[in-house]
Amino acid sequence: FQTGAGQTIHIIAEVEIQAAPNASVVRPFIDKFGQVIPAKFPGKIASEAQLSAAFRSDDRILAAWGKRTDVDKFGGELGVKWAVEGTGFYSTFKRNGVWWLITPLGNPVFYTGVCTAPAIEWDSTPVDGRRDLFEQLPPESGLEPSMWSHNVWGTQNTDYATIHGLNLLRRFGAKNYFAKATDECKRRVAAWGFSGLGKWSKALPGTPSLPVIGCSDVPRIDRHFDVFDPAICEKLRASIAAQISKDVNNPYILGYSFGNEYDEVITPLEIQHILESKTESPAKKAFIG
Repeated sequence: FQTGAGQTIHIIAEVEIQAAPNASVVRPFIDKFGQVIPAKFPGKIASEAQLSAAFRSDDRILAAWGKRTDVDKFGGELGVKWAVEGTGFYSTFKRNGVWWLITPLGNPVFYTGVCTAPAIEWDSTPVDGRRDLFEQLPPESGLEPSMWSHNVWGTQNTDYATIHGLNLLRRFGAKNYFAKATDECKRRVAAWGFSGLGKWSKALPGTPSLPVIGCSDVPRIDRHFDVFDPAICEKLRASIAAQISKDVNNPYILGYSFGNEYDEVITPLEIQHILESKTESPAKKAFIG
């Protein structure tokens, strides 16, 4: 592809296709570093010493990259030769017919965020009935926060473990590993040149973020809220207000996100269920007209 300066950059990727190993035969299937045991690939970790060397190499690379000096602390561009008066919060501004996102300091920003970060406790995997898949599982006690969870997706009586948590312990130690890993996340976001954090991330002090609002405390009709019901709307307002009130003066909040993907798609089947329901809900009355 061509850059804005007219330079042509060629990217070559080498791909090796391997036969999928049979997890029902190989036990354990996942080694203590979280890798598939039968798989072979360059850079696969084979020992604690090799992992420690990789950590040190990673530290050197991040230190060499440093962080951008041509942006403000909210990710705003300082070298574009224009700015507006900052509002103290993220805002928008129309310039020459084009809308721009503006940082609290008044600089334009093309916001890029890392989603699901720092992900210290996530992703997790169910282990009930298949613990023999794993060469090693995280400690089940003595850590705060725990690397174990229960019924993550509403499944009954299922334990989940965060397998990559073991590598965090190896890197940062059991004492304050969570705080150290969080600081490492902030360091990486800056070194990689991102503006801040994206969806499903935890708000980190001094780092721009995009929190997700959830309203599990508000009743739903079928899969969604009955927005034709004034009582439901009032509960939604109260729930949202309670979630954002603590950050009303936080300049690092880019905005808020609500719901995700299929969960926010109103399907024909859902409408059918509402219309066929014996309950005369406000939504049903609105649909009928």
